[in-house]
Amino acid sequence: MSTEALEQLSRERIISLTTYRRDGRGVATPVGFVGEGEHLLIWTATTTGKVKRIRNNSQVTVAAGTARGEATGPEWAATAIILPVYDKEQQNTHHFGSRPE
Repeated sequence: MSTEALEQLSRERIISLTTYRRDGRGVATPVGFVGEGEHLLIWTATTTGKVKRIRNNSQVTVAAGTARGEATGPEWAATAIILPVYDKEQQNTHHFGSRPE
């Protein structure tokens, strides 16, 4: 993901995260996020469909989006990384980020 993409997305409150099913169909989901350097960090429960799909295929797209997950701007390719959780109170959640391609 380019610096331009990160700059544009950092102005948004919600982004549309598209993950991919095993058959290749995309599933767009609205998510809140924080920017951390060259990464976008998202916090979600471990049992969500998006985490399951990311475990199977880490290639995602991100775009400015609506609360319904509809993209309102250009989409950028990214690679999702599931980060470990070290806080016992957050065991049922995962953080994942994207790294530039």
